[in-house]
Amino acid sequence: LEIGRQPFPDIDVIYLATPTLQSVEKISKDFENKLKPRYGNVHIFFLESLSSELFAVIQSICVRQEISQYMHYLERASLHSFQGSSKYAREIATAFHQTLLQYKKSNPAFWCNGDDAHHDRDRGQILILDRTFDPLSPLMHEYTYQAMAFDLLDVQEGVIEYKTATNKGSEDTRKALLNESDEFWLEFRHNHIAKVIEAVKERMSDIIQNNSGAALAKSNGANLDITTMAAAVKKLPEYTQTMTKLSQHVAIAQQCMDAFTKQGLMNLSQVEQTLSNKHDQRPEGPPAGHLLRVSETSSRGKSE
Repeated sequence: LEIGRQPFPDIDVIYLATPTLQSVEKISKDFENKLKPRYGNVHIFFLESLSSELFAVIQSICVRQEISQYMHYLERASLHSFQGSSKYAREIATAFHQTLLQYKKSNPAFWCNGDDAHHDRDRGQILILDRTFDPLSPLMHEYTYQAMAFDLLDVQEGVIEYKTATNKGSEDTRKALLNESDEFWLEFRHNHIAKVIEAVKERMSDIIQNNSGAALAKSNGANLDITTMAAAVKKLPEYTQTMTKLSQHVAIAQQCMDAFTKQGLMNLSQVEQTLSNKHDQRPEGPPAGHLLRVSETSSRGKSE
């Protein structure tokens, strides 16, 4: 722990250490910068049993680092509200408030948007709710890029296999790592799958249209479908790295949509919307037997 080490932010780390305050503090320093941590996931093994006092220190460090990260992403929000009808939300809000006060005391330079010296942006708020506030969302499919990839495709520890066409016309199976080092994954993962496909098409179209060698794009104008674009970008070697990444996400998004269609999730999503909103486009409502058949068919498709 005392020797300088090469950072590997995309790789998990295993620490084998003596249960002392010095060891814990040195491990903590590897992750002080939440935007550029030294390693990925952390696994700590101590050579002896951990005392309750040292365990409390580790908990405190983890909470401080998590709050530091949240405050960055939440634009330095200092106000927090909670669901009054939930005792769990109240307990979490109270604990969060106390921890936040301790964090401010130990970080005198901390400031918030909306205060006297930083009034160019509104102060953010943290809203703490429990599941009773919205019990229906967990029962519905989510159609963001990340959710569909992990729900419908075989992703193992962030690694996914996808198929792509080669220059010889054959099909090749490749692997991709979906993690923080992929700028397009970070940009697209929380967007609806339809918006992802449109965004990738626009990005690829922009690169193709601004390249003098993109004869295919120019001959077809702007009306290129996503498959044609994937073939077109293979002719642009000067954009190899960027286009390889975009083509990778084209293939993954297409696999998501293929699985979506095969499993009949469009029908199921309409059923979910009808059940959650208690409303259907037809005045008489959907036949109960139809809803059951769609649900049964989709469930059977997922199990297969």
